[in-house]
Amino acid sequence: MKTNFLPPDWLKSISGKTNRISLNAAGKFFPALLLLSCSSLTGADAPNIAGQDIKTVAKKTGYTVSEIEKYFPPLKKWPDAEKMFATAPGFAQSRFPASPKPGVHPRVWFTPEQLPEIRRRMNEDKVASFYMRAIRGFCLQLSPDRELCEKTLSNQNLRKNPSIRNEFLKKNIEVGRGVYGYHGPWLGGWYNELAAGKIPDELEKHWDDKPANNPRRYLMHLLPFEAFRALIDQDEAASVKAGKALATIVRRHAENLKKLTATNEWQSVYAILNSQSIGLTYDMTYNHLSPADRDTIRDFITAVTRGKNLLPASHLPAFPGNTTNWLMIHMNILPMLLSVEGEKGFDPVALQSAWEDMKKWVFVTVGPDGAPFEGFTKSLYYAHWPLLWEKHGKKAFSTSFSKNNGGKYNLHMMLPYGGEFVYETGITPVVAGIDCFKYAHPSDPVIDMIYGYTVKDIINRPDDIPVWGNGNLGFLSTRTSYPPSYFVPMVADDPAGVSGKNYNWDETFARTMEHLKKTGEPLSYYSDYRGVMTARSGWDKNALMLYFEPRNVPGGHTHGSRNEFLVFGLGRKWSDRPFNVESESSFHSLIHIDGKGQNGQGVKCPPGKTLRAEDAGSAFIGVGDATWAYSKIFVNNAKGEKVDITPNQSRLHKSPLPWMDLPYSKLPHWFTGKKGELEKMAGHAFWTDYNPVKHAVRSTVLVRGENPYVLVVDDLDKDGKEHLYSFRMMLAPDLVIDKKLNGKSLDITLKEDGPRRCLVRFVEAGGKTPGSQE
Repeated sequence: MKTNFLPPDWLKSISGKTNRISLNAAGKFFPALLLLSCSSLTGADAPNIAGQDIKTVAKKTGYTVSEIEKYFPPLKKWPDAEKMFATAPGFAQSRFPASPKPGVHPRVWFTPEQLPEIRRRMNEDKVASFYMRAIRGFCLQLSPDRELCEKTLSNQNLRKNPSIRNEFLKKNIEVGRGVYGYHGPWLGGWYNELAAGKIPDELEKHWDDKPANNPRRYLMHLLPFEAFRALIDQDEAASVKAGKALATIVRRHAENLKKLTATNEWQSVYAILNSQSIGLTYDMTYNHLSPADRDTIRDFITAVTRGKNLLPASHLPAFPGNTTNWLMIHMNILPMLLSVEGEKGFDPVALQSAWEDMKKWVFVTVGPDGAPFEGFTKSLYYAHWPLLWEKHGKKAFSTSFSKNNGGKYNLHMMLPYGGEFVYETGITPVVAGIDCFKYAHPSDPVIDMIYGYTVKDIINRPDDIPVWGNGNLGFLSTRTSYPPSYFVPMVADDPAGVSGKNYNWDETFARTMEHLKKTGEPLSYYSDYRGVMTARSGWDKNALMLYFEPRNVPGGHTHGSRNEFLVFGLGRKWSDRPFNVESESSFHSLIHIDGKGQNGQGVKCPPGKTLRAEDAGSAFIGVGDATWAYSKIFVNNAKGEKVDITPNQSRLHKSPLPWMDLPYSKLPHWFTGKKGELEKMAGHAFWTDYNPVKHAVRSTVLVRGENPYVLVVDDLDKDGKEHLYSFRMMLAPDLVIDKKLNGKSLDITLKEDGPRRCLVRFVEAGGKTPGSQE
């Protein structure tokens, strides 16, 4: 196909053996992140750090007061703060009523006024009723009838006698089908003793065991589900029992109160307590607790949360200090605080501290276009917490930053045929968390489409969905560090277009594609905040799609994959990416130099640099520089040299945020929040030589038209001497390679067991045409 898109100067810049690409072209539709002006903070509170003045924070972090004033203005001082906090179009404000006055419960996830509608949804809506039936089955583990519980837990019994499941379905209870695994054995005996005021011997024997091995976690992960079930089913006796059991557990924990209150670090105690479970159970059983039990539980919650900080509570607003997903994991303090908000002993500073952390996550860790600093699957822990903040009058999830995270970002990471997404951790269906976006923006067609994909099988094939698997539905996960995401059933919604017993995802997809065409949704996406871009030939299932990631920022869980490209088209994957939290270059589509690529384990791989991201209609150009990623490796101590590159040096458009001009060696550490680096703590302040190269630039082009294609041009030079540069393209596992020389080019045809083919043509390698060499 002919195109006039590639101008002669661009072609010249990518030709030649060692020629660098040097481009100053500004993108036509990528605005700078923020406009900024600073005002003096002298004598004021520290920026976005609750309960601490600027001098105290300076002493803790190693920054001077003047450095904090100059480089780290609070979010409220940003000139466009009003725009940042503005409510995004389509936000369902009516689903977020004001918090009730202190002492009125339930209050954490919903108010008493919302209960009738929640009961209706949990018993009538397709998705919500499935979750509710699953919860009732899950809670059978607390049944006093051990034989009944164990009969329903056995897959073998259900296979031999499917009438067991049908019998329970008549009672709106889902049983079996999954394994109970981590969910543990029948707990009815323990539950009866706890409700009677006694700690069971088996629990007492293991009370001080590590959380990961403590059998108490089985019970604690069940209690909020049972409290929720009792509320929905208006089972007063069950509510009373759950409250009594919780009071007994809390009294036993109170014996260790000095240990639990001796530290202000929340992360050191929450797993011991299964804290989220305590707060939620207290909130939902409050109206059925005796006055004495109310006082006991409330006094315990206020005592253990008083003065507590989340991991980055003292971190100044910047990355990497605000980027760890630990922040969102430790936000499980929120149900504890909200359950006693305004009551005797409540610590408002602890709540404000959590809120300041939430703001920093929403506006620092997630860019305005929705791209997260870390991969979506590692950042999704955050989705339900800003939803809770919105329910308590704080602007977080209603902002365009958050909406774009669930909608715009996911849309452009979605493969053309839908249902799968390119995330940093691999190519996968969207994971738990989109439920919250759907709840907040129920009428948004993009979010609805993505959400519909995740729940279509629940509606269409409920018999095939394992209910009690270890985390198969997200909200039943029992990994100790990540308690069940109780929010899922509480925000469950039906996707648009649900009728009768079925849901047609293909119709939703087609309808949304037409919406995108009608509204002129761009066919490309670029986030300068993250350094990731995609482009496609059209909004249809057979479109050609290019994914390209210079990756402007380092990261925690990241890969040695700066400048990786992936290609999809004709309704399938041609490229692939391993599903892994961290992996090295050998698993990615990159050039290797003498068999060596980039090192990407954890925080070790330095950032890349975006040189160009421009859509001219007929084609899209993306250019990235991975020189640092090939040349250097981050080290854990000061034995290396200090990193002098700044975040702004990686961006296509310089950010006006002053900390973006600080070297990484002077930015707040992700774990401690301190200036520079601890000697034995992984981070981004020191690096050393890994495999030094003069430059490593990759240019990618997606050309649109009747026969769209992708062009990839690599320009690498290690040291001006001869080396082996190996091109790697990671392929989908079902493809077969057919290789042949075609004149002066090398043609590789990728074949599936079907009619679709993809041609990969090598037109030049090392300054020579492939046909002139083996």
